[in-house]
Amino acid sequence: MTDQINVLDLQDRHSKTAEVDPIINELDLIEERRLRFISKNTSSILPTDKRHVGKKDLEELEVLLNGFIRTSEHFSISKPHRTAAFNALCGFLEQGIISLAPEVRDLCFATSTWERVFKLFIERSEIAKAKPSRQVLMTLVKLLVKNPDRDAVSSLQELVLSRSLAIIKEQKERTCVKPAMQILEIFLNRAILDASRIVRVLPRGNPRGDAELNITTTCKSQVRDVLHWIQYDDIAATSGRLLVSFLKSFHSLESMRQQSPYIPLWAGPLKQVIRETPETIEAVEHHIIPGLLRLDAADSHAFLNGLPLERMKNGNYGGLVEEDIRLIHFVNEYAEFLCSDLQATASYQRHITALKILHYMISIELLGTDLTVVKSGCLFRSLLDLLLDPFDDVRHMAATILKILPPQQHSIHMTNGTSQKSETFHIDLSDILSRAETMMQHTGRADYADGVGRLYIIGQPNFYETFATTDGTRLDEWRKLDNRLLDYCAEVWNVVKDVLCLDSPEGHVPTDTEEEEFDLGIKDALSFSWRALKEASSLMHTMITSSSYNPSGSFERVQYHVYSKLGGLAFQQLAHLRHRGAFSTVSQTFAACCIRCAGSEDGEIARLPKKWYQDTISCIHDRASTLTRRSAGLPALITGVLAAYSSGTFFDSVILDLEAIAKMPIEEPGDLLELHLPQVHALNCLKDVFTNTQLGLGSECHIAKSLDIAVTCLDKDLWAIQNCGLMLLRALLTRLGGGSGIPSSNTRASHLRSSKFVYEKYPNLIDLLLRLLGGIRHTKGSVNQKSNPLESHHARKVFSSLEIIERAGIPSKNHSLIKNLITSHLESRVWYIRKKVARTLGLIVNDNERLNEIKTFLQLPWSSQNAFHGRLLYIQFVILAGQKHGAEYYEQILSLLIAHFYDYVIQNSCSFTVALYLDIFAHVLSALSDCSSHSVSNKLSTYKEQLWKKWRSSLDALRGSSALPGIDLQIIALARCLFFLDSSNMDQLYEESTVHRMIQDVTQTNAVCQAAVLQVLPTCSEACVWISQILIPCCIHVVNGPFYTETQAFAMEQLADLFSSIGCNSQKALLLGSFLHLAETNILLDRIQNICGGDIRLSNAALRVCGVLLAMEYRRAPRNSKTLDRLRIWLRMLHFGSDERSELSNRLAAADSVAAFQTVLQRSDIMDIPHTGVLGVHIKLLDFLNDDDEEVREKAAMTASWILSHLSSSDNMAESARVPLMPLAAEFRLTNFITLRYHESTLLFYEAVRRLVGMLPSDELMLVLEIDSVSVSSMRTHVSMLEFPKVCDLLAEGRKEDTSLFAEERQNLFIDDLREAEKWAVILQELSQTAIDLDLAHKLRSWTEEGLAVLVENARTKIDGSLGWTTKTKTFMLGMRIILAAELVVTLEGRAIMSSGQTMQLLRGLLETGVNSSLHGLWLRRVGGILEKL
Repeated sequence: MTDQINVLDLQDRHSKTAEVDPIINELDLIEERRLRFISKNTSSILPTDKRHVGKKDLEELEVLLNGFIRTSEHFSISKPHRTAAFNALCGFLEQGIISLAPEVRDLCFATSTWERVFKLFIERSEIAKAKPSRQVLMTLVKLLVKNPDRDAVSSLQELVLSRSLAIIKEQKERTCVKPAMQILEIFLNRAILDASRIVRVLPRGNPRGDAELNITTTCKSQVRDVLHWIQYDDIAATSGRLLVSFLKSFHSLESMRQQSPYIPLWAGPLKQVIRETPETIEAVEHHIIPGLLRLDAADSHAFLNGLPLERMKNGNYGGLVEEDIRLIHFVNEYAEFLCSDLQATASYQRHITALKILHYMISIELLGTDLTVVKSGCLFRSLLDLLLDPFDDVRHMAATILKILPPQQHSIHMTNGTSQKSETFHIDLSDILSRAETMMQHTGRADYADGVGRLYIIGQPNFYETFATTDGTRLDEWRKLDNRLLDYCAEVWNVVKDVLCLDSPEGHVPTDTEEEEFDLGIKDALSFSWRALKEASSLMHTMITSSSYNPSGSFERVQYHVYSKLGGLAFQQLAHLRHRGAFSTVSQTFAACCIRCAGSEDGEIARLPKKWYQDTISCIHDRASTLTRRSAGLPALITGVLAAYSSGTFFDSVILDLEAIAKMPIEEPGDLLELHLPQVHALNCLKDVFTNTQLGLGSECHIAKSLDIAVTCLDKDLWAIQNCGLMLLRALLTRLGGGSGIPSSNTRASHLRSSKFVYEKYPNLIDLLLRLLGGIRHTKGSVNQKSNPLESHHARKVFSSLEIIERAGIPSKNHSLIKNLITSHLESRVWYIRKKVARTLGLIVNDNERLNEIKTFLQLPWSSQNAFHGRLLYIQFVILAGQKHGAEYYEQILSLLIAHFYDYVIQNSCSFTVALYLDIFAHVLSALSDCSSHSVSNKLSTYKEQLWKKWRSSLDALRGSSALPGIDLQIIALARCLFFLDSSNMDQLYEESTVHRMIQDVTQTNAVCQAAVLQVLPTCSEACVWISQILIPCCIHVVNGPFYTETQAFAMEQLADLFSSIGCNSQKALLLGSFLHLAETNILLDRIQNICGGDIRLSNAALRVCGVLLAMEYRRAPRNSKTLDRLRIWLRMLHFGSDERSELSNRLAAADSVAAFQTVLQRSDIMDIPHTGVLGVHIKLLDFLNDDDEEVREKAAMTASWILSHLSSSDNMAESARVPLMPLAAEFRLTNFITLRYHESTLLFYEAVRRLVGMLPSDELMLVLEIDSVSVSSMRTHVSMLEFPKVCDLLAEGRKEDTSLFAEERQNLFIDDLREAEKWAVILQELSQTAIDLDLAHKLRSWTEEGLAVLVENARTKIDGSLGWTTKTKTFMLGMRIILAAELVVTLEGRAIMSSGQTMQLLRGLLETGVNSSLHGLWLRRVGGILEKL
């Protein structure tokens, strides 16, 4: 491809027919204008009769066809140009195959033609518009279907199969995946191919085995390959459609359904994909499941019957229900389950998931009128309560479901009355709306206000229809309302602009506000102002975009002054605002207004956006002395206007205007405070235009010129211009990289994707590179020179050029010159420039050139230590960025390093370059160690002694008063080299090791050097067992020695990591116990438990280590009193570490400690330990499974899986837990394990009662966690002193009105208090009689009966219903605790453990009273369930 593109310009003809020039160069592209002309006149170009087409004419047609394909294939053309090429190509082929001339038909049906168009579709669809790409696909289908040569058709079908399936399976060409799926989908749907051919193309399994089994295996494999791509948003929908088409075409399904039990072919792969990538669950919900369930009734029933319904109700997500569950039973049970997930204590994730599923069930008419949750009103109560939820999408989904529910299922109206039908229930929204308005007025919360609006619209189904009339009176009323709303929005702006229009609004309080009177702080004023503007702007956005708001849905009924006032108000806000949080909402409103105006048929309205554009240009000049880093709202004004004209002449004129302002000469100010820089605003506006994806098509042709402007700005003297030019350049570089950010990969692949095209597409980029790399030269000198004021300016230019190189590589043109310019910056006196240059060069060097580059850059001479340091950085990146190599490769590098060792290490006085040289040396030694190469150990013995001398002299220099800069880095590098040189001796003891000598040497140095010695240890901690024997004593020596806290923390972390790796391996664990004696363990444990509570890093590491050491001591002496005391201290540490208010690092350390404790123990050891010894550990593990952070939950799930697989007495439970469980499943199974294992434990009874009632842990009820050594009778004495909290006090606290403006977020958003209470209630139900403490049981019954009486009295005197007194989370949860406790009391009475009391009578009274007072449905359902069991 030549540098300049020759464009074929076919001359216009005066006649309607177009004659094609006979000579077309093979490299020519056809101009877009000519392509459009040809598309309209294709029938005139091709012969229409049966006459013979001559050779010359046929060659001209062939050249024209090749021109269409070549133009379509070219990467650099614009999308409109490619669309024109696609249209011309498809028109030519589709006209050609119906031509009466056989030569033309043969040309279009030719195999080579089809193959080229197929390749074009696969490789260029992703950069073309969807509609023309679809047209190419349909043309391919027509060519294949109508081709008379069936052998050719068969061959092309095989080509499609092999190429498309390879793309989907190999996962290397992501941009080709979507078109590959599309062509397979349409071929399957049109019966051009069927699934059996796909199965034959991809044979799996044993060909001599069962044929049907092989087909099934192959089919499942193909399903997995397709499902892999659902994790990508742009491919998910296509993969779902292909999967349905494939399975519909797979004719072997019938025979498979004879299997018992039958599981759909796609069920297994689908579960596997969700298990491996759980983040794809939403894509599966939207794009996979609906199509699969509609595919086949048998598959749908088999899949639904396989869902764990009964277990899900009980919180158990493992196992399957009986096979004979009918679909209606499933829907009823599942709807009740989803309704329970809408209760107040459930997390946001459970709320939104349940709502989305319910919405889907209603939309497919699966939610019938006979469902219990619908007839009882429980669902409606929950949905209405959620209308005031803090989360916007929860409120929206709840309102949406209420609107689409079939009207015959309920009776909702705003006035008092009775139900019209006996089978329906009545919801009176008047009272509910009144409650909601009261809550809103008392708090002023935005979510409450939003809920009130949604309630009002639900109560008035024809709310919008009142405006949809052409009646003059109605229209006048609507216009009055419209004007009033705009006046309100303008008034809001007048109130808040004094706060939000300041350059530092966070430091301003309105002077006319009595702060003490309103308790109004600076943040409150800012928050109120921002929220008020956001709500007003959102209202304006709805007014301008919602067709249902306007009369008869017509925007033309909106008058000019409304658009002018609304858009003008948004304009003023963007022109003056300084609060970035307000920009997003206001900018959307302004853009929507511009789009609406530009599309108006009223010419006066249509001209408004261009008027606002002229006003924006005026603002750019008028506010040229009012500078902010991003020009405040001015860029949003430009992008808002351009949103209405995303391409075309006006768009181009706007860009040209901004470019002209950006290139204006800078005026010399008389005073620096009067600097006038409209260029800053213009540059920021350009930046936002190029980063706006909606404007991408129109801005594409302006990138090259804007690149030149951005680079020119970097040469300016003013920082403001330089900075804005740099931001514009980075925005443009992001466009060059296809929307990605700065490349982060350490491999060459990050720039190879675009290097092939970017320099062809932007020919001026090479000159820009030369300007960026040339320009101001760096200043040579030592590191101690004063900083050059131009260095930061220079760095911006160099860094920008390097980002281009990282994205696109070095261009072939001027390759040597550009590389030399880059290399010259290795001599820069600025460290970070040298490092960035070295990284870039290391990234783009070819693998076969690396050794030669290392040799070249190690050679003398170099001009300064800076230059030498830059060379070494480059060598380091060359080695690190390369592929893995064998021992021979690293031995060659080592030989090169040894050759210069004396000059560059021993005789070198610069600590920085010595340190870097030794780092490279150590890295090569480490690589050789990984390759198990010991051939160089003898030749390095001489250098080892020299390194020891250098080590000692460095330490002496550090202790001296005149230590050189970088001496600590040199000591770290020396430590690494000495360690690796000594690693070949595997028989030495710790006292004889290099590590021991270095530890002794650095005792009196600073913390940096102490930690330096330890930093070399992790690199080899997994290499061999002997290293553990050295590292453990070393770390213990540091922990117990006179070292800095930072050093001890580092040593403790290494010890924790080492113990964790050993603890997971039983052989290593035995080895650990063999050389870590009991005396050492006791000393270390005492030391660790004494340091906890101080430095957080040291405490966390100590907590991790403590778990391993306690497990080891437990294995030796499980009943020793000292062991139990230490275990008690450790469990108290766990208790505070796992508190939800603790930092994440504390909770992770506590979870790691429990994991280490469990994995070091063996099953036989556990079985001999008293139950009290590990019950507290298992209970804490349950807490970790409900932690707010996913990482903590996953760690706990791994530990629980280990426990269940190694310690469970149930073989089925152990076998099912060998695969790591998800946290919820792990919690369910661990709960069952605890219940079975400790069913006779009184301590478990105490703890379960505490958690059921919701009591905070007190000293008396901490017995379970602390493993106190007192007797059971003594424990009961403590328990007898307990007093349960008064229910009336708890109820008053729960019903207390919260008037805070914002909802206070809970510390733990994951845990569900109701599910927790139900879990402990189940545990209590399963305990044996020997575990029940009767004194505590009677106290629990008294508390329960008191609570039931209070609930009955409140139900008798107060009507509940939606948003009633049971809606508040604390109140709802208190009632559920009382009801669960009542269920336990009734069970104990039924087992004759306690005598009968008043519990049953109170439950009946609560049910009877609750039905009459519309008490919460979940309360009543639970009470009814208890009474039904009796």
